[in-house]
Amino acid sequence: MAKFAILGSSYISRLRDFCEGDLKVPGECRFYGKGGMRTDSIPTRMMVNLKDYDADVVFIHLGGNDIQQDSNPRHIFLNLCTIVETLTEMGATVYIAEICRRGDFSKAPGLDEKSFNKQRNAINRLLKEKFGKYMIKVPLQYPADYDDKLVHFSHFGLRKYFFMVRRVFLRQ
Repeated sequence: MAKFAILGSSYISRLRDFCEGDLKVPGECRFYGKGGMRTDSIPTRMMVNLKDYDADVVFIHLGGNDIQQDSNPRHIFLNLCTIVETLTEMGATVYIAEICRRGDFSKAPGLDEKSFNKQRNAINRLLKEKFGKYMIKVPLQYPADYDDKLVHFSHFGLRKYFFMVRRVFLRQ
């Protein structure tokens, strides 16, 4: 039986809650999500559990929380590469999602939409160049598929996100 894992921040923990932990894939699927998680702050215990699980396929959605007013897109990209390489070395096929748009920057003093999108686009370009078909474009529409704070996906957006993540695993 195939083993699937999903690693990320609040997008992943909200997806887990949305589907009640059942992605409806042919195999076992575990969620490793924590709101606010950054590429440089993945809890050690979470990574140990993920490595011990020894997934065949891992889907990662991280990086948006790393973007700050003075952050370096290349540094965030390199952190993501390290995570992917760690999981790949364990034998997993790893897919990484693009960093999505957002509209509320109240938790990142000095950051605005223009600066966020400039950094987000730079990171996404680097991810596409490095990972090619293993970099997943998230097909949600901004702001239509987002909640009122324009950070997280709405119920309808989560439904679209559920099917997108599920498709990644079903094509294995």
